[in-house]
Amino acid sequence: SFKFSSGVFQQDNAKPHTARITRETLARLQGEILPHPPYSPGLAPSDYLLFLALDNHVNNR
Repeated sequence: SFKFSSGVFQQDNAKPHTARITRETLARLQGEILPHPPYSPGLAPSDYLLFLALDNHVNNR
């Protein structure tokens, strides 16, 4: 049996992450779940590395 002993699951409100079976499984695994506000692309983890680097590259042309 797997437990979130030192991790956190941050879901992004994608349909697979909000499905009943997913919510039930995460509850059973007793993990900490951080909700993500809907329609908040500014909070996406990819914005902090991938798209930031891409944006800097495009703006410095």
